[in-house]
Amino acid sequence: MCSWPTTDPHTRRGADHYRVFTPYRRAWDAARRRPVLTPPKAIRLPAGTRPGPLPRLAELTSGASSPGLAAGGERAGRERMTTWPREATADYEGAQDDLAADRTSRLSTYLKFGCVPPLELAMAVPAGFRHQLTRRDFHHQVAAAFPALLGRREDGGTGTWTLSPPGATA
Repeated sequence: MCSWPTTDPHTRRGADHYRVFTPYRRAWDAARRRPVLTPPKAIRLPAGTRPGPLPRLAELTSGASSPGLAAGGERAGRERMTTWPREATADYEGAQDDLAADRTSRLSTYLKFGCVPPLELAMAVPAGFRHQLTRRDFHHQVAAAFPALLGRREDGGTGTWTLSPPGATA
């Protein structure tokens, strides 16, 4: 899910995606945006579909949940989407990658799971964060154009990740 269209008639030589970020960013900045739509009041399920209860944590995992786990869902995502821009400091652009400074938006999970509309978020956040959304969108359209990239290791290796305690301890 992207905040702006991922394809553009100005893509060079009729390609179906951008290969370089800077032209993509220029097109992203210049793109005409559709208005943000009001969410539906209700969602109708297809005939014959019956909603069931959500599984309990114990049904999904044998472990405990993380003590710092953010609340999930659209309501929590929208709350974060409205409170974070007010909390963001003026120097966000200089501190956005400083995880120790605790200035990140914490919106990534809500974007990934569709709890926050990307277009609406892009319209509500500071320019530095919109730049990060641009990078996210760019990489989404590259991954869509080259799906084999998603399963390839950068070091060229073919082995699997080691998740054993000695391998996971850093």
